[in-house]
Amino acid sequence: MGVRHNGTRLVIGICAVILMLVALPAASAFASAKVRLVNARPGSGAVGLKVVIGSAAPPQIGDATYGQVTPYVNVTPGSAQIAISGLSGAQGGPEAQTTQQLVDGKRYTAVALAKGSKAFQIKIYADGDARKGKARLRVIHAAPELGSPDIMLGQRKIAEDVAFRAASPYLSVEPGSYSLSVVRPGGTSAIFKKQVSLSAGVATTAILAGSGGARERLILATDETVTPAGAPETGLGGLAGGDGPPWLLVGLAALLAGTLGGIAQLSLARCTTAGTAMCSASRSPSSR
Repeated sequence: MGVRHNGTRLVIGICAVILMLVALPAASAFASAKVRLVNARPGSGAVGLKVVIGSAAPPQIGDATYGQVTPYVNVTPGSAQIAISGLSGAQGGPEAQTTQQLVDGKRYTAVALAKGSKAFQIKIYADGDARKGKARLRVIHAAPELGSPDIMLGQRKIAEDVAFRAASPYLSVEPGSYSLSVVRPGGTSAIFKKQVSLSAGVATTAILAGSGGARERLILATDETVTPAGAPETGLGGLAGGDGPPWLLVGLAALLAGTLGGIAQLSLARCTTAGTAMCSASRSPSSR
């Protein structure tokens, strides 16, 4: 029976190797961070975002005009060179690019900010998680001419002396509609006010923008929700860098495992059916 056992071991070994070859790229496909762009530079045209990590091809991140927020894009975790793209020589410069360590499973918002009357600068913010039943909010100060104001949500002061480029901590509140106000430090009169609707299970970032003569405005971006935003996508999203697992690769692994397992069972069945004609002929002299 030595040949039969050896044949079974060979099939199992081949199956294990193929599963490893399929499972390794499948597992690596799960590793990703997410990056998006917010253009908070008044008066600017559309700008893009370039994210370079090692030798990997930069992901396609759509352009954003003033006030726009791009969707999150999956990127490989690691040390990333992130720069605002689509700028002229006078608008670019060293402050329009930065280095950021991107962590697997985390989300990041890159904000294009004003620098002087024409130039850009960039800052990367790590985004927070949503919590079931609660609304979460943070505010990013992207309007340099407002100085370092206080931030009010309804009658509650949620941040004091917020410097340009700084972000307030996330605040958990009951879902509802609130008045978000910007006031001078120590004052009570709002220099800017906007009504915001905060939903349960949603983390939101409010970017306070405006400078260079442009009126202040609030740019709202959804960081995360605890429930799916829509029906799951179909197709080959797992292979195209989508959010979900690479189901095609997993399916191939299962199919190969089943096929090779069937071959092993068929070989054993043939050996059993043939009886002495096949099996006894394969026995060693010591077993006869």
